[in-house]
Amino acid sequence: MKRFGFLVVVFGLLISVLVSACAAPKETAPVAPQKPGTTTPTPSAPQLTAEQQLMEAAKKEGEVSFWTHTWAAPGNAFETAWKAKYPGIKLIVWEASTASEAIARMSEEAKVGRRSVDVVIFPDVDITSAITGGLLQEYEWPNTRGWDHQPNSKIIRNIDTQGRAPVYNTKVVTLAESPKTYNDLKDAKWAGKAMISTSGRDTPIATAYIFGEGGNLDWDKSFAYWREVVAKAKPRIVTGYTEPLGSLAAGEVGLFMWVSLKSTIQLIWKGAPLGIAALEKTPASNTSIGIVKNAPHPNAARLLADFFTSSEGALAHSETVVAMVFDPVAAQKAKVGAELKRWGVTLVPLPPELMTAENNIKAVDFWTKDLLRR
Repeated sequence: MKRFGFLVVVFGLLISVLVSACAAPKETAPVAPQKPGTTTPTPSAPQLTAEQQLMEAAKKEGEVSFWTHTWAAPGNAFETAWKAKYPGIKLIVWEASTASEAIARMSEEAKVGRRSVDVVIFPDVDITSAITGGLLQEYEWPNTRGWDHQPNSKIIRNIDTQGRAPVYNTKVVTLAESPKTYNDLKDAKWAGKAMISTSGRDTPIATAYIFGEGGNLDWDKSFAYWREVVAKAKPRIVTGYTEPLGSLAAGEVGLFMWVSLKSTIQLIWKGAPLGIAALEKTPASNTSIGIVKNAPHPNAARLLADFFTSSEGALAHSETVVAMVFDPVAAQKAKVGAELKRWGVTLVPLPPELMTAENNIKAVDFWTKDLLRR
């Protein structure tokens, strides 16, 4: 009996195990039925940044053009940097003989509703007429926030500044003999040894600003100063900068009274015996960039404007045109900055708001029709 009872218990346990094993599995979360003709969605592609969207739109346009003057030879630092960064967008450059010529062409095209240029880069003394003529459009200029010496208007941005100062031949004039102040240029010792160019047409604005107080232009003091310089030093009157600088480097004269430092530094780097006289203040004229209204390649135009005002583009621009730039990062690396420092020159950029059409006409008339009339 005992054995029979034991077998009954064992048999009962086996039956329980089998029943448990055959029990229904635990329920799992239901899967939503998939509608016929649909597929499982894939993760969305990453969204393009605003810069990437602009670049893609510019690529579809395929090219961009800008007009300027005194540009460097093809294949320069800026063009090389652009091609490396945006290989799918062709950069077309037209170097006009003068900014006035280019702006006149823009005006004629605007009259017939045609546009063949996207971006322009001209000196402030010239670009004012493009602004007043309604040829340029407003832009936010995202890369220039925090830059110094910028106009209040959104139409243009100053991207570089180029100084003018007295330059001397170091084999004819010693450092001790070179001008140290503005008054030194009025010395009669320069008679027969100096020259001055009609090309410095905005010079009266520069000296009116330097001699003025509180940012005001002292026209009377500026005009009187240059009349005294010419009367006492009796400089030879020349035109342009390049050829006269060659004469200075050859020792034909000892002093060029007021000349572009861009052209001077280029010759110094080639070994010319030239020195820059660091006066109390060295005024500098700015060059500005603007986007043409109704540009034929609007997206590429914005991309080019952004590249010019980026640190990378600004440094390439500085190397190309031999000028100081307003981008603070590029300015620290610019080769021209080191050269100016070597001569003790600190540039004082002219406020953009001074370069009005009225001031430009007043300066040009005095410089070319009154002071240096030939």
